[in-house]
Amino acid sequence: MPLLPAEVAIHILTFVPLSSYSALYQVFPQELVDEALKYKVRQQPHIIELVSTNLHELMAACTPSASKMRNESGLAMEFLAYDTTHRMLWFTPDFTCPNQFFKVKDGYVSHGKLLIRADKDSPSKVVMSLWDIRKKLPPKRSGTLSGASQVDCREYNEELSVRDNDFLLDGYISTCKADGPIKRANRSITGLLSPPPTAYARAIPPLHQLTVGSPWERHFPNPTCGVFLVESVALTVPAFLDLFI
Repeated sequence: MPLLPAEVAIHILTFVPLSSYSALYQVFPQELVDEALKYKVRQQPHIIELVSTNLHELMAACTPSASKMRNESGLAMEFLAYDTTHRMLWFTPDFTCPNQFFKVKDGYVSHGKLLIRADKDSPSKVVMSLWDIRKKLPPKRSGTLSGASQVDCREYNEELSVRDNDFLLDGYISTCKADGPIKRANRSITGLLSPPPTAYARAIPPLHQLTVGSPWERHFPNPTCGVFLVESVALTVPAFLDLFI
């Protein structure tokens, strides 16, 4: 392999399954395997997904591939770019399709988590509690065990970013009454990292996307009180490969 031109070696390594890439880093130069990893990930659309484990709290707009036997829905993420400096893979939803956001449901359950994973049988990484998302929106009812108030949903938008040592999520949360373009804060997410540029313009999804029925809606009424829009997700190379062990 060391005697082959780099382009040929990279092409060969793209045929290796992602579950073996951690071993490749122990054999081949890091820069070579990083290039092969970029090409391989770029060839596989929707390679990871963000998953809500409770449809009563947070539900993807439409998840035709999900199983009704599971109380979950997912937002598919596609490869956006590779940050060579920080060795992070950036992903983003497909903003050309309707399933690009989560509906925040009015019911408060607080049992769910937001996970990131490659598929239903792969290891997953917990991103945050769904209650950490729901509590940012003005509740609608008061004096109930659900912990909501009688204040109606006002127009409200808030930046939301989550980060640990090997993961970063960037997005925002908004009530349904917000409309049109939303100004992005003029800042990097962490002071050092900023998402790669895209053609996406920050805006609340159209009303018909917010109100359209989903096969995963619960039978009893549980209205949508807001939206959680994930704009980008970044994973370090080791954290990303951990999803394929």
